[in-house]
Amino acid sequence: MGILECFEKCKADAMQNFDPQFVSREIVIANARDAALSEENIDFLESYFDYADEELLRFVWHYYYLLFESDADFFRDIWQLNKIEVPKEAEEKFLGGTKAVIFLLAAENLKKWGHGKDFDEEMLIESYYDRYRYLISLNYMSHETYGLVRLSPFLYGYAKPFMLRVGRLNYQLLGFKDYGELYEDKDGNRIFAALPNYTYGEDGFQANEGFVPFYEKDEKFLTAHVFEFENRGRISLEPRKIDLSVYEKKLEPGDRIITVHIPEGGKLETDAVIKSIKEAQGVFRKYFSPIKAVVCQTWFICPTLRGEIIKDGSNMAAFADLFDCICGTDNENHSIFEHIFKVKKQPLENLVPKNDFQRRVVERALRGEKIYWGFGILKHEYEA
Repeated sequence: MGILECFEKCKADAMQNFDPQFVSREIVIANARDAALSEENIDFLESYFDYADEELLRFVWHYYYLLFESDADFFRDIWQLNKIEVPKEAEEKFLGGTKAVIFLLAAENLKKWGHGKDFDEEMLIESYYDRYRYLISLNYMSHETYGLVRLSPFLYGYAKPFMLRVGRLNYQLLGFKDYGELYEDKDGNRIFAALPNYTYGEDGFQANEGFVPFYEKDEKFLTAHVFEFENRGRISLEPRKIDLSVYEKKLEPGDRIITVHIPEGGKLETDAVIKSIKEAQGVFRKYFSPIKAVVCQTWFICPTLRGEIIKDGSNMAAFADLFDCICGTDNENHSIFEHIFKVKKQPLENLVPKNDFQRRVVERALRGEKIYWGFGILKHEYEA
């Protein structure tokens, strides 16, 4: 059942259980202050409640009820949440305000989840508020609002929670990506066989036009193009025959995995990263159903950046080395604006580098060289 059907189906129950004392100015503003939001941000929320009538607050409760009180769970595709349209007039007056209120209320669900568990409850809530502040800052950068116009589905994950902060890193319960299937022999040697879900150019990277990977399997052999970990994450240009009596399938699309997110703040020190990854595997196995792997999809583990942009010996390079990495979809320079320069999307020529790293990134992009979303599978030696 799609999210819009779920939203409509739970409406009667939500309205029957409407709790105006929960959907209140008092709780939202108290959580906003606990989150250390700016006074300007709090004024924005106060003005929202000055405007909000019972009908709008019932919508807030209905949305909250779907996410945190019903049996629905959207962890496999959090972006479905964007299909639910908020009341138009409220959105015009307070851009992103309705979702900003919903996800401040969502801290209450996280408090309830954390109570009595072997978790530092204070750290659990603080990491949620840290994500809230960060996403508000991105919305202010792109839309000049203290609301949540974009990226709010991440907060659903952290408040449910199937996204958690463990030590230095954040983690998300997810299904394995549809790039391919991972096979291993008894010694742990890996083959990542591509599935015919994307097209690839003659350079071995994903492209809008190109060849579709060959994939043919019987009881004894799999014949498929494979991703070459040692060749900058490219796909092979010729299919390879894989002996299934030697190689066993370990991962396929949809398998439950945890994926690593890297919050800003502090150095990406290798010892802290490894400690976090090992602890996170235990946490997710304790509180969620078994996971099959740890993966990471982020821009700077893109193998094509290694050397020129991501220097050997750096913390970023050391992080990438924890994973067997390939090149995924085209980043379309999203990370240049959002993660490196932290500005609205604009012509590359307008970007003014403040350091050598930014200069090298821009010069590379101006030459027409792409950044891909790097996709990595944690190496065996770092598994818990």
